[in-house]
Amino acid sequence: MEGARQGVFVMSDVALVSRFLLGVMNWTITWYREDGALTPAQLAQECANLFVLGLKKRKCDDL
Repeated sequence: MEGARQGVFVMSDVALVSRFLLGVMNWTITWYREDGALTPAQLAQECANLFVLGLKKRKCDDL
């Protein structure tokens, strides 16, 4: 919420974004396989990139 308040992240509904993030984290246990292509650390990085970079405020030129 702090990032949204400071204008670093853009989101119309903080509660909805929170539910999306919790959903991703809670369902990982159902599809993750130890012999999969990514390690847990790599999956965590991908998830962080998806949410942090996806919500990060950008200039219109960057779109």
